[in-house]
Amino acid sequence: MAHSDWPVFDLIRLAGGPHYQVKKGRGDGRISLPSRVGCNIPRANSTMDELLKLFNSKGLTLEDLVALSGAHTIGFSHFEHFVSRLYNYHGTKQPDPAIDPDSQSP
Repeated sequence: MAHSDWPVFDLIRLAGGPHYQVKKGRGDGRISLPSRVGCNIPRANSTMDELLKLFNSKGLTLEDLVALSGAHTIGFSHFEHFVSRLYNYHGTKQPDPAIDPDSQSP
């Protein structure tokens, strides 16, 4: 767990989320290369199948995916990553039909 993760760890615990002891430091962090990052971090527009495959390759479960995704998105989202679903889903100039119409602005 990185030093920068500790505030998030505390926030999750304060929000009533799970709490468990985490060893400090990294046993796998002997070298750091930018070339190893891209394939190990999910993209903002990754599909559910892509996310599950990535998490499963690390020995993580669907429950882990949900917990970690929530921990990194509490209170914000980036409009650029979902604007097309609201106004031009797959180039149709219509919203994504999976989005509840009652939650969309006219």
